[in-house]
Amino acid sequence: MSEWWLNSTPTYNLQFNTAITMNKPTIETYIGQGIVPAPVIPRSVCGITSSQEAPMELKGPLILFSSGLDSTYLVREALKTSNVHLLYVMGNFNRAKAEQELAAREKIKQWFNDNPESQYRIISDTIQQFEMGDSFQMINAVKLSQPLMWLYPAMYYYKPGLHTSVQIAYVKNDHMSPHLDDLTNAWNILTKFIKAGQIPLTFPVRDVDKKDSYNALPKDLRSLIWVCDNPMIDGNRNIIECKQCGPCKRRATYLNQEST
Repeated sequence: MSEWWLNSTPTYNLQFNTAITMNKPTIETYIGQGIVPAPVIPRSVCGITSSQEAPMELKGPLILFSSGLDSTYLVREALKTSNVHLLYVMGNFNRAKAEQELAAREKIKQWFNDNPESQYRIISDTIQQFEMGDSFQMINAVKLSQPLMWLYPAMYYYKPGLHTSVQIAYVKNDHMSPHLDDLTNAWNILTKFIKAGQIPLTFPVRDVDKKDSYNALPKDLRSLIWVCDNPMIDGNRNIIECKQCGPCKRRATYLNQEST
């Protein structure tokens, strides 16, 4: 396990206080550790810039993929009908979680490559760093602020001639479920000022129950996902799941149900 982020400053506590800003890692730090496969914010994706039209065989939705249950389920479903492009937005507020998600993403992508269920495939994957300023750090604790940290970078990143839509894996009864239409309206308005070409923001699994999505994934794929929101450090200085956050407790419940 890489420990670069532990050694960067001795002042981090087990909760990774977001107010600590010294020695924040850059994307080059991740690349240097072999964690990130590509640079961030490329001017082109698959050789396609924002003003170019891609060949049909390269087109597909741009999916916000974190390696969690919901986004893994969405990627698998999307691959049944089209090629896909993946995007990970890396903030500066939880380094331990980011490291685990990035490692899990690589394993999950490899699973999809090794277990094709259709002729479609993952065309591209980009890690986009989003350095939050003080304002974004202050709203990080606000329950409904999460999509802002995903959508703001995605607005600048997507290529209208390559990506057919931007997709987020909000599922049934998610805390954001009552607000998805508002997010869509905000996206439609804001992208008019940012992009010459617009693509829709969609939520393809908004009517899928989380437990159903869990049961739909093959067991070996489920074992690769990372769900913990508040990773901890054990006595050997390894990152481990907290077992106390909502996602950890849900997975424990599902595992218990499987064993009974």
